[in-house]
Amino acid sequence: MLVMWFIVVCLILLSGLFTPVRSMPLWAQRLTLLNPCRWFIDGVRTVFVRGGGFQSIFLQVFVLSLFAILMGGWAVVSYRKRT
Repeated sequence: MLVMWFIVVCLILLSGLFTPVRSMPLWAQRLTLLNPCRWFIDGVRTVFVRGGGFQSIFLQVFVLSLFAILMGGWAVVSYRKRT
């Protein structure tokens, strides 16, 4: 439980929720590309702050769908009933 809490806090801090991604060092900016929270926060900001529609968040929805397919596929493959 403690490890999961640590991971979630790191993901939220690197998502751009509290500090802009542009103000992070280059290595951290590249690392945020693997963070699903970053894509979600960017999509929510685009819709609510900038007033964008679906066409303006298509990339974020696509990347989040890709994350969902990959993680769901990994969960199905890794689940094995052991007897």
